[in-house]
Amino acid sequence: MGQRPFAAVRAAAVLLCAVLALPGSASASVTAPVSTVVGLSGPTAASYGATVRVTGYLRTSPGGTAIAGQKVVVQRSARNQNKWSALRTITTGNGSFAFDVTQSTAYDYRAVYAGSTAYKPATGATYYPAVLRKVILDSIKTTDYASGRLQVSGRVYPAGPKVQLQRWVAASRTWKTIGTFTGSGTAVKVDATVGGSVLTYRLYSPMAFPYGAGSSKARSFQHFVWRGVFKKPLLARGGTANPEFNVLPASEVPALSEADLLADRTGTVWGDLNTRGCTKIKAWFGNLTDGTVRTSLLNGTTVIGAVNQPQESETELIRSLAGSTRTRLQVQDTNSGYGPSVATDTYVLCNN
Repeated sequence: MGQRPFAAVRAAAVLLCAVLALPGSASASVTAPVSTVVGLSGPTAASYGATVRVTGYLRTSPGGTAIAGQKVVVQRSARNQNKWSALRTITTGNGSFAFDVTQSTAYDYRAVYAGSTAYKPATGATYYPAVLRKVILDSIKTTDYASGRLQVSGRVYPAGPKVQLQRWVAASRTWKTIGTFTGSGTAVKVDATVGGSVLTYRLYSPMAFPYGAGSSKARSFQHFVWRGVFKKPLLARGGTANPEFNVLPASEVPALSEADLLADRTGTVWGDLNTRGCTKIKAWFGNLTDGTVRTSLLNGTTVIGAVNQPQESETELIRSLAGSTRTRLQVQDTNSGYGPSVATDTYVLCNN
């Protein structure tokens, strides 16, 4: 009789286990957590100091249903170091979220979801907005009109090991480096020597880990340089009484600035100079005539400069061209026995 209560308890336990094992029991109705996926996206690159808007999401996987009202931790690590620390915790709205970061040190970012009773945890892929050097071109100026030296000033953030001055080459559609700054600070000054021109320039800082390459806005600049006036061929020449306007070749005068002007007695000799793109002219005259001549610079019929020059004298006319694109250089006999004989050495300040 003492064994029966124990046997009854044992039988009841066996029966309970059988019931719990049946389909549809309370234990079997517990739902397993759903898989999730979390991630970040945004611009692939932005300049140093810029604000980048990063967006993120938390979704079920598979299916991609947005999960709202969950806390996601945004982590960051120095680029490629894989040493993560929490940056901020954000609660998802309709499954998405957003935050801003300021581009400074190069950081990797990722989103981490710790999970809940309903959703499994997830760690997102690395997102890296490359930090480009910020380059600013402040000014361009010509510092030597004779040699053609120009100087470009600007700034670079953060300070880089190298900043290049580049100009646009339209024929090849490429940027050509014409000068380099290798200082240690953020202030940049680059010198280059180029011919007279109207070209487009920029400052460029090459990639140097952990910062990506950066460039300034391009700027067009008229660079005026003194050059021999005969580097551009005469547009026309003429006169009276056997005029001769003889330009000395580059083999004798590399600057192409010299010419001899001759005519018979009472004659005139002239040449039309191509002064398009030029702002000033500097003309030296040496009178070898056995008498007086009148040397002149004219824009059409308008006299830019003129002087009566006696025998065996020198003179120089330095004048603004005031927009004259075709300037006449003329010598006229006023009182000689054999006709005018004048040498000239003439330069123009031009952007070509």
